[in-house]
Order: sequence, then C-alpha cells, then structure tokens
Amino acid sequence: MHVKKLLILFLLGLAAALLGSVFVASPGYMDADYYFAVGGQLAEHAGFNEPFIWNYLSDPLNITHPSNQYWMPLTSIISAGSMSLLGTSFRAAQAPFLLLTAFLPVLTGGIAFWLHGSERLAIVSGLLAIFPGFFLPYFLTTDMFVLFAILGTGVFWLSSLAVKSQKPRYWILVGVLVGLGYLSRADGILLLVPASAAILFGGKGRVSNFFRLLIGMGAVMMPWWIRNLIALGTITPPGSVRALWITSYNELFAYPGRTLTIERWVDVGIVDLIGIRLEAASTNIKRLIAENGLVFLWPFILLGGYRYRSNILVRISAIYLLTIFIAMSIVFPFAGAYGGFFHSSSALMPVLWALAPVGLGVVVKWGIAKRNWEIARASRMFGAAMVLMAAAITIPVFITRVIGRDFLSPSWNNAYETYEQVGLKMDSIATMDEPVAVNNPPGFYVATGRRAIVIPNGDADTLKEVVTRYDIRWVILDSNRPEGLAHLYENPQLVLWLELAAEESDASGNPIWFLRVNGNSDHE
Repeated sequence: MHVKKLLILFLLGLAAALLGSVFVASPGYMDADYYFAVGGQLAEHAGFNEPFIWNYLSDPLNITHPSNQYWMPLTSIISAGSMSLLGTSFRAAQAPFLLLTAFLPVLTGGIAFWLHGSERLAIVSGLLAIFPGFFLPYFLTTDMFVLFAILGTGVFWLSSLAVKSQKPRYWILVGVLVGLGYLSRADGILLLVPASAAILFGGKGRVSNFFRLLIGMGAVMMPWWIRNLIALGTITPPGSVRALWITSYNELFAYPGRTLTIERWVDVGIVDLIGIRLEAASTNIKRLIAENGLVFLWPFILLGGYRYRSNILVRISAIYLLTIFIAMSIVFPFAGAYGGFFHSSSALMPVLWALAPVGLGVVVKWGIAKRNWEIARASRMFGAAMVLMAAAITIPVFITRVIGRDFLSPSWNNAYETYEQVGLKMDSIATMDEPVAVNNPPGFYVATGRRAIVIPNGDADTLKEVVTRYDIRWVILDSNRPEGLAHLYENPQLVLWLELAAEESDASGNPIWFLRVNGNSDHE
C-alpha cells in the first residue's frame, strides 16, 4: 500500500482523535481513573503503589499498598512515560493514546492490504477505523482499549507472517507481543491461544517454535513477576482467584474478600450458576453484534471471513473470538457481561474492519452478475456508504455517551468535576490526612489527591467494619451506593456513629452526603 495513502489515514485518524479529545478531558470512569492515578504515581517516582483501595480481594493491610493486583501495569507505564516528559496531568497522560488511535487506521489499512492486495478496499477498512462506533471514547482516554487493539492485532498478523515465511525468529516477537498483551490486561494471556493455534497450523518445527514463543513471553513478563515476588511474595496477586467465585457483579467489592470461596459459590446451586452463564453469553452476543459490528457490518464481515476462511489470520482471529467468548461467558460471566468481553474484543477490531469491505466486494460482484452493476462505480458508491453509515453511528453514540446536552460541559467529565467540588468542600471541613470512603476511590484520588477506600458491598455494619479497620474519618455517600446502604442514603442520620457534616449535589441534582465518623458504635 502506498506510503502517501497510509500517511493520509494517519492524519485523518489524528484529526478525529484530537477532535474527540476536546470533550474527553478527564479519565471518565474507574478503570481509566486507576491507570491514570498509578501512572501519576510512577511519574512522580512513588513506584508501583496506590494510595487507595478499590476492592478487597487481596485484603490489603493499609490504604497505600502495592498496585496492580487486579488491573495490569502497561497502560499506566505508558501514561507515566508521557507525564514524565510533559508534566503530571490528564492531557499529558492522554497524549500517547491519541497517537495510538491515529495509528489504528494505518494498521487496519496495512492488514487489509496484506490480506487481499486491494488498495481501494484497504482504504475503506482504514476509514472504518476512524469511525469505530462505541469504542471511540474509550480509545481516547487512559485505558487499555487502543493499546490492546494494536497488540492483539500484532499477534494475529505476526503469527500469520511467521507461518507464511517459516522464519522461526518471528515466534520470539509473537511471544513478546503476547507478553505485552498480558501486561496490558490479565486476560491478554489468552492471546497465547491463537498464537499456539498458528504454530499448529504452521506444520514443521512446532515444539521449537512454541519454545521460542514462550521465550519471548517470558522476556517481557519476567520483570513483572519478579516485582510481584518482591512486593507481594507471590507471582500472582494473592486475591486474584477470589474473583472466580463472585455470584453477582457487586461482590467484586465485597468485604472481607476472603468470604468469596468456592464452597459459597457451589452453594448457589448448579441451576443458578448455569443460568448466570447463559445470561452472560446472551449479553456478550448482543454486545458483539452491536458494539463490534455496529449491527450493519456483520453480514459483510461474515462474507469476508468466509471468502478468506483458509487464511491463517482469519482462522486464528476466529479462534481468539471463540476463546474470549467462552472465558467471558463461563469463567468470568459478571466481568465479561459488564465490559470484560468488550475490552478483550478490541484486539479483533482491525481484523473485522479489514474483512467488512471484502464482504462488500462479494455483494458488489453479485450485483455485477445479477444486476449488471458497473464495478468501479458500485465499489466507490457502496464503499463510501459503508464508511458514512459507520460515521452516522459513531458520531451520535459519541455525542450521547461523551457530550450529552451541553457541548461546553460534556457529561463525560461530570464525575471528575463532581469529585473536584467534593474535594473543595472537604478542604473546608477536613485535613488532607483524613482518609475517606467513597464510591470510586481512584477517581476521588485523581480529583482531590486524598487517600480513599471503596464503600464495600453490604450494609451499615459492613461499612463500619471497613471504616474501623482502615481508620477512615469520612464517608462520602452518593446515589451510586450499595443496595444495603439505600436506607442510609435516604436518611443520612440513620446511624449514630456517622454525623452529617455537609451536603453537595451531583450533576443530576442528587444529594451527596458528607458523613463524619464520630466513633459511636451504637446505631439504630
């Protein structure tokens, strides 16, 4: 594919990323808050530590404790690098992700051209990557979406090149990409499945090639494992297995984490456990259709996939899709249905965008044969229509999810701005060294600089256990509270060991209660 056209794709992608970033002026949600906060710690030479607790799976001893015991470090490392150069701010942390988003159309166009050799179809594929539908706002913030899209696609493509070229050294590079995928998100280790499948499809030298793959992975992952051994005493975080035994999404915030056991999980009953997984599978299928294919692209993606069904890239991409669908429906049904599948599927997007114009080409050929369409005119017209439809979905979705009703005050930034207001109120009634229990501790820390823990899933008694253990002085209770605290939210003077000290409102006008812990253990 001509370099000039790849450059044009990059510039168009960069323009779209910069325009979208105008409205994405803060991380936006807890995952992105977390990566940004840890990146800031690294940029300020505070190491892999987090001054907040957002779950209790690993039973942290103190509020400030070793970081990345659930989410992986690569996204924070990248944002820390840019903040070290440009200063500790969200815009500085955001910069590399905007560049990666601009590169995505180039990668997509390159893969498409490698797949079928048509520059015209490759350009359409690259343009689809500029209008990625539901993914766009998540590409533009401090989350792993665009990073994982590039790393996952790199695994598929480089594995295909390794099989085609029969150059064994390529498998070391594939291993490096799999390792980086793992460091960007824990289930990135599932990229090992399509890479291994490619080795099996590749014929001779399977054992030695798999060994090379493991060498590449180990070279990248070993430093992180050593850090875990030093900081945690184990390669994997001690509470990571507990996430397997949650029976509802909110149990991710259960206290204490040791209550999440296999015995308790089994007691739920086989019928309910199967029902949960069937519901997750149904949700993931719906998300796949709507979010990954924008509904209208799927017939073309399937036609394109069938057209190149013997191509190694297409085959191992399909294997990866099946792998994450099983993992996020059966092994992690709650995390999967609540966004884990959406996260993991980002690795597939360039391949899906590469296949859609191929399927469109199949339809055009049918029209030529059956309707006497003129090939050049029909290809241009339908290719443009495909891109315009993607844009027609992407732009309204972005406006709805990011901008809202006011272009001057995008709803994406409401949570951050609300916590800023809360922080200003806290400055007038509390000292900086008084820790707080809140709904989103990483977001609260990013906005206020205050140490915080998450309000646990449970009732007032559970909250009191946590408050006592971590010597918490304040509880900030907003509308997004556990069901067990509904009565306390409705009547903030319900328990005697909490004193209502102040009040604010969120962007929707709902009250936010500032409750001072007064040490009285009696409550009604």
